[in-house]
Amino acid sequence: LNVSPMTVYRALHNKSNVNEDTKKMILEFIQEEKYTSNGIARSLVLKRTKTLGVVLPCITHSFFPKVTRAIEDKANEEGYHVILCHNNGSYEKEEREIENLREKRVDGMIITVPIDRDTPDIYIDLQKRRIPFILLDSSIEEFDCNFVGSDDVTGAFEAVEHLIKLGHRGIAYLGGHHSSPHRNRLKGYRKALEEYGIGFDAEMVYEGGFEEEDGARLADEVLQSKKKTTAIFTVDDPVAIGVYFRLKDKGVRVPEDIALVGYGGINEGRYLEVPLTTVAQPVREMGK
Repeated sequence: LNVSPMTVYRALHNKSNVNEDTKKMILEFIQEEKYTSNGIARSLVLKRTKTLGVVLPCITHSFFPKVTRAIEDKANEEGYHVILCHNNGSYEKEEREIENLREKRVDGMIITVPIDRDTPDIYIDLQKRRIPFILLDSSIEEFDCNFVGSDDVTGAFEAVEHLIKLGHRGIAYLGGHHSSPHRNRLKGYRKALEEYGIGFDAEMVYEGGFEEEDGARLADEVLQSKKKTTAIFTVDDPVAIGVYFRLKDKGVRVPEDIALVGYGGINEGRYLEVPLTTVAQPVREMGK
C-alpha cells in the first residue's frame, strides 16, 4: 500500500494522526487479506500473553465442566483466554502440563491437586519463578499458597447432622484418599458424630476413591461388614451414585433400608430414581 508500518499501526489502533482515506484503505485491505495480528510477537514485547492455564483432573462429572465454564466466563470478561489441560489424576502428567503452560508463558495458572500428590515441590518451583497460581478445590496440608474451595468441614458436618436428625446412628463414611476434600469431609463427619454423642468408629470409615466404580466397590464392603449401617455419607456425588446402583442391584432400598447422602451437587444425582440428597458446592462462585 506504500505506507509505513507505523501508519498501519495507527490505522489498526484508531489513532487520530492518520489520514481518514489512508485508514480506510488499510482497513479494507486487512479485511480482504483476513489479517490477524501476531500474538506471540506482541506477547514478547509486552511480556504477557493474556492467557491463563487451567489444570484439572478430569471433566467426567459436571463439577469440573461447571467450574471451567465459570473460569472462562470471568477470564473472557477480563480479556483473557484459557488453556485447559487435564492431569488425569496423575502428578507426573500434572508436572508435564504445568511445564507446557510455563513454556507458553501463561500469565497465571489455576490447578487442582491430583489425589496422589503429597508434596508441594512443583508449586514451590512456581513460587520461586514468580508465576502466579491458585489451587482449586484441593490443597496440600501446611503449604502456604492461594486456594479457592468450599468449606468441606462444615458441609460434611451438615450432611451427617441431617442423617443423625433422621434417627440414624450407624453412619458409614465412604471417602477418597490423599486429598484435602477427603480429609476435611472426614473431619466434618467426625465432628458431627462427636457433637451428637455418637462414638467415632474407624471401622465405619471406608477409603477408596472418588469415582462411581469406587462407590460400587465400597458399597460391597459395607454390605459385607458386620457393622450395622443404616446410612452412608460419601466424599462426593460420583461415589454416592456408584453406591446407589450397587445397593439397587443387591435389592437394598434407598432410603428405606439405607439412607444415602453425597457431596458436590452434580447434575447426575438429580436423575436417579430416588434423587440424590447432597451438599451442593458453590461451583460458579469458586470458578469466578
